[in-house]
Amino acid sequence: MTAPNAPTPVASRPRADRPQTQKTPARAPRRKSPYATFVVLCACALALGVALQALLPNGFFLGAGAGGGETAPVAEIHASDTVQINEVMTSNSRLLRDVRGDTPDWVEVRNASDAPVELAGWTLSRGADESHAFVFPARTLSPGECVLIYADSAYTQADGDYHAPFSLRAAGDTLMLFNPAGVAVEAINIPALAKNTVYRRVGDVWEVSGEYTPGLANTRENHQSMFKAMTPSDVVISEVMAANVNAAAADDGMFYDYIELVNLSSQEVDISGFYLSDSASDSAAWRIPDGMVIPANGYMLFYASGRNEGMHTNFRLASEGEEAVLSNRLGQVLSVVDYDILVENQACSRRADGSYTTDLPPTPGAANE
Repeated sequence: MTAPNAPTPVASRPRADRPQTQKTPARAPRRKSPYATFVVLCACALALGVALQALLPNGFFLGAGAGGGETAPVAEIHASDTVQINEVMTSNSRLLRDVRGDTPDWVEVRNASDAPVELAGWTLSRGADESHAFVFPARTLSPGECVLIYADSAYTQADGDYHAPFSLRAAGDTLMLFNPAGVAVEAINIPALAKNTVYRRVGDVWEVSGEYTPGLANTRENHQSMFKAMTPSDVVISEVMAANVNAAAADDGMFYDYIELVNLSSQEVDISGFYLSDSASDSAAWRIPDGMVIPANGYMLFYASGRNEGMHTNFRLASEGEEAVLSNRLGQVLSVVDYDILVENQACSRRADGSYTTDLPPTPGAANE
């Protein structure tokens, strides 16, 4: 049936002076496999992403943030020579704990200038849309000082910890920094990061590295301080008992293994937020609760019971030998006791010269010699 107003088809008439031949039907074009096309497109996208990351390490994302909403385009980025993003970890595996004992990912911001900087009003966001952004409260950052912001989608701050109302994807993400005037000063494209790996600034270059330094300058020495007792401290481990049968009873009358700390200074020391662990490679295993203050020349016992409450750690000690580790709030190791087999009621005790021995009797809460 011919459509209305369509021209009437006219049959073509063969020319009399040209012999007619039968045409061979054309071969249908070979169809490409959808899977092969998908693979090619993925490879092209990956190559483009690598090229852009190399060419634009400081970022190019100027659209809406992860929270959606209206796009707030940024005309240009004005680099800051004061406050800068310094280090990012998007897969924190027991490296650092917040006040709740969780291990959220984190962003480190640093004052790169030679003068103090007021952070109030500076803003971190995953994009130009600041509907899900972290705005710094009033805080003065000294020259070279770093501050951590936990990226865990928490909208409230707790006990001095900073928590951003967004999280970061380990498979790769974008992060932007704005000054108090709302001007974008930095945008970085974070590549995919493995556990406990960081994307960090070294001079004017960004790199993926396993040498994490939360809250510290990005140096190899600071990274080594996460595993070795390189940071001076007035509080150290004084005594360790890993097979407490009846040597020292806790408040509940039970006998738990213990780690004793001593304050060697003439002033009280607040150890809230410090860490205890049974391995230097996992120095932030258990966070010491808030309100823990050791008096001048005083002692404090923590029980390695595995109960994870009050003065009780979330780990136990092995009498066959391991480590007892004390770290500060940044995870830097302050004191390590590497002990061998401890028999029942035997302690590994610190001498006045700083060495450790098993020849002294246990003296929990008192001087060892």
